[in-house]
Amino acid sequence: MNKGHSINLKVKRQCYLTSLFKTMVDIKYRNANLSDLSRIVEIYNTTISSRMVTADTEHVSIESRQKWFEDHDPVKRPLWVIEDSAKQIIGWVSFQSFYGRPAYDATAGRVWAVRKSTAGVDHRHQW
Repeated sequence: MNKGHSINLKVKRQCYLTSLFKTMVDIKYRNANLSDLSRIVEIYNTTISSRMVTADTEHVSIESRQKWFEDHDPVKRPLWVIEDSAKQIIGWVSFQSFYGRPAYDATAGRVWAVRKSTAGVDHRHQW
């Protein structure tokens, strides 16, 4: 990937997340660290009972998501956490390879999950 493409991708990421959460104030996103995995799993597990966002029927463990976490690449297939103004992780965004075949190398699927707000409105969604 050339440097110009990388910068363009960063701008697109920022615009995408800004539009996605335009009703939320003072959110920031950053690349996830391994220390964030427990919070990512916690948020993911809240989506299971609704049966609307995942096909999993039982909670996943941090250990079971380790390889998934490691398969992300901050440049090409990032995993971001979304933080509120108090720097609390309120969600995450994952970009994953589409089918994993060479012809689809430039294509990524995205998944995101956000914890339920204190008002009880669920902002989670998956594509």
